[in-house]
Amino acid sequence: MAREPRGATLGIIGFGAIGQKVARQAEFYGMRVLAHDPYAAEDSRLTTLPALLRDSDVISLHAKATGENHHLIDTSFLAQAKRGVFIINTARQSLIDEAALRAGIERGHIAGAALDVCEPDGEWPAFAKDARVILTPHIGGATAQTQGRALDMLTADIRRYFAGEEVVNFVAGPSSQAGA
Repeated sequence: MAREPRGATLGIIGFGAIGQKVARQAEFYGMRVLAHDPYAAEDSRLTTLPALLRDSDVISLHAKATGENHHLIDTSFLAQAKRGVFIINTARQSLIDEAALRAGIERGHIAGAALDVCEPDGEWPAFAKDARVILTPHIGGATAQTQGRALDMLTADIRRYFAGEEVVNFVAGPSSQAGA
């Protein structure tokens, strides 16, 4: 049987612009939202990673890839997660240790996963055969409209930068500091 989102808790890891949009949608559908992001500004939904793991029915990843969070979702992470949790990754393939996720699903601790990104030499062939896993191609930006919006956002930020104004579509954090 399917489950309704109303009343479920969504844990969001990576609470930048996309994570916050996901939070608004989840709240619209009646979900409680928890978030974890060491670089996010103050927000009442922010919590510690252990609390998010303990209380979330669904965990959605929206973090960027850094050396610090490579394979963030590993055996230890999954062991701390609530039994029966669903994992969603539409962010970066390197965030999940796919062998650990597959083992967690096979043991029944993880109810399932929806993966929009997978490691090229990872577990995706096995995931593709598992009814508890949904795989989609990471092509959300592959439309003319999306590419046009991205170009408009970039152009607007370049203009803001040269006008001495704050850019609004820049992602902050350790991996972006080198270019700053």
